[in-house]
Amino acid sequence: MTAASARSWLEPERTGAAPRAPPAGIHIPFTSPALAGVRTRRSGSALEYMLLNPSGGRGSYVLSWSMMSELTAPTLHDALVARRLENAPRLPASALAAWTVRRAARAVAADGYLGREAAEVARQAMADTENAERRVAAHLLDALARCAAHATAPPSPVAHERLARDGAGASSIFDMQELDTLALRAGWAPEPLSQAVREIAEAYAAHAGELLPETKGGTTRTGRTSRLLRLLHWLQESLRTVASVEPGRALAQRLLQSLTNRLDAAGTLLDAVGAHLADPLHLLDMWRVDPADALRPAATLEACLDGWERIALLWQLAPNDAERGRLVAELAVLARAADLNAAGCAPAKLPAQAGAALRRHPLELHLPLIHRNETLRLLELRLEAH
Repeated sequence: MTAASARSWLEPERTGAAPRAPPAGIHIPFTSPALAGVRTRRSGSALEYMLLNPSGGRGSYVLSWSMMSELTAPTLHDALVARRLENAPRLPASALAAWTVRRAARAVAADGYLGREAAEVARQAMADTENAERRVAAHLLDALARCAAHATAPPSPVAHERLARDGAGASSIFDMQELDTLALRAGWAPEPLSQAVREIAEAYAAHAGELLPETKGGTTRTGRTSRLLRLLHWLQESLRTVASVEPGRALAQRLLQSLTNRLDAAGTLLDAVGAHLADPLHLLDMWRVDPADALRPAATLEACLDGWERIALLWQLAPNDAERGRLVAELAVLARAADLNAAGCAPAKLPAQAGAALRRHPLELHLPLIHRNETLRLLELRLEAH
């Protein structure tokens, strides 16, 4: 891993601070080919969508959704995902996060806009995510209860029964009568405590399988992060083969280097996430001082790997090495989108020639790619389901 790439992911803004994620925006799992690699971020009360220069040149354009939809003709699925993101509650600690995007995209898939199979997988992913959130929430409240004045035991059996109930979600703990008493004993007001636990549970749920393991039927269930890392390590080995032969050798080597940098950083970032979860009281104290600091370790790990699941799954879908070699150029574009940063994005209107380039995709080429991208969405949802 180069020194520059290490700094971009791991260097704290100040001594002792948690690693900061680059302002690259969040990958949106759209299905329209014209929206490949599009990322979004919140700016004030609105969302901005970052589109790679359609001419293939350097830089990106920052557009509103209305401009994006006019230029690119998104699918109904894409329009609904964008609408859910626009209407998503804005957390004080995080204007937009990868887990917020996944929640919106899961909900659209669960409503059937990607077909019946994807809807079933999305509903399972929703249930599994809620279960992971409950485990993180219980972990936080158990630690708080043990340290609260006059509290020598975890929350009551009623609380644990609610946390274990299938489909109850992390929010099920916030109406229990014990919360008011626990908050007061621990020096919290009930409302901030419930908000802190909810936000931390949502941010860290994807990593709960690794850091708060759950055994079911004699088998330890893994989390999304673990499954994604296994997939990316497989991609790394596969790319090494393609990077040694033509065609696409140079592009494959660049793609491999970018992925290797991400995986090197991810190991360090996952350790940081684990360290924060291992000290739940400190994590809650961090949230009380600055909610963004408490969520930042999880957000930085998410940003490091964000968008790479689609690259890996697209590679996995290819039937043979020859087809994978032909995919290298497309994957390089997606990887470039994943490396967007604020300096590479200039808020501007698309020039006429760029807009025309976006419109030149003929429908007969769009439909097979849309179908392929819907298959990719199904596979992405399976990464979220146990």
